[in-house]
Amino acid sequence: MQRVAAAFAEALARRALRAWPGLCRALLLPRASPTPAEVAAARRHFLDLCPFLRLAGAAANQSILEAMESEKIVHVIDLGGADATQWLELLHLLAARPEGPPHLRLTSVHEHKDLLSQAAMALTKEAERLDVPFQFNPVVSRLDALDVESLRVKTGEALAICSSLQLHCLLARSPESGLSPSTSRADAFLGALWGLSPKVMVVTEQEASHNAAGLTERFVEALNYYAALFDCLEVGAARGSVERARVERWLLGEEIKNIVACDGAERRERHERLERWARRLEGAGFGRVPLSYYALLQARRVAQGLGCDGFKGSSEVQ
Repeated sequence: MQRVAAAFAEALARRALRAWPGLCRALLLPRASPTPAEVAAARRHFLDLCPFLRLAGAAANQSILEAMESEKIVHVIDLGGADATQWLELLHLLAARPEGPPHLRLTSVHEHKDLLSQAAMALTKEAERLDVPFQFNPVVSRLDALDVESLRVKTGEALAICSSLQLHCLLARSPESGLSPSTSRADAFLGALWGLSPKVMVVTEQEASHNAAGLTERFVEALNYYAALFDCLEVGAARGSVERARVERWLLGEEIKNIVACDGAERRERHERLERWARRLEGAGFGRVPLSYYALLQARRVAQGLGCDGFKGSSEVQ
């Protein structure tokens, strides 16, 4: 609880200091935001220390595999992904198909070219080892500036779209966006993705309510949510762990600061609950598809392999 309290105290201090812009810049300069490489490292540590994203990735891969049964040319679009972990596992699943692997084209969207290059090297090497025809298409762009034409979807290929903890960043309304006050960039973006005619789209988002206009409601919701995540880290890592410290400061701490200290277009961490996402996706034309028995089984196997006996969850999945 001391670690949680420290993170929220820093976020509140930053919010208070915003009333004095000059003083704010002077005091916060020595504690600048983490570099892209540091954020990427923290995300990898989070994958190792907490099971959530690995379970989501396993279920997503199984859903993609089932949707692409018998397809010979498969195109997967990874929105905001520069981590190769999930796609290395998908390569193995495709290589084991009874009918043989398809030609896989992976388009990864990320704003930092170096991280995309690292993912490309790891995936290309593994695809060659597994004898899976593979092509990597890097798209260097922020998600809120992405032109869907740059995704280069071709006629005749079966398309899957995957977004892991990315779409909530599009919920901020920008005066320069040209959209009506009732429409977020997320709504327009989802409509554009629907226009690409994917066979399946898998979305992973935080099950949280951090998009309220009022600070008090946002603060209370965030405190409960992140206290649970800090509890998970307490189970999965020693208190002196360098990896745990990086996750708490560079990943969770930065999200807390953004939720508490920022407003307007600066506040990108706008997590919403499943029901709101379902309405938004259905409004863009998508329909709900339940996870299959095998997708749930794959996630359970991953959980068992990670030693997640201390984690409990609901069996209801949408």
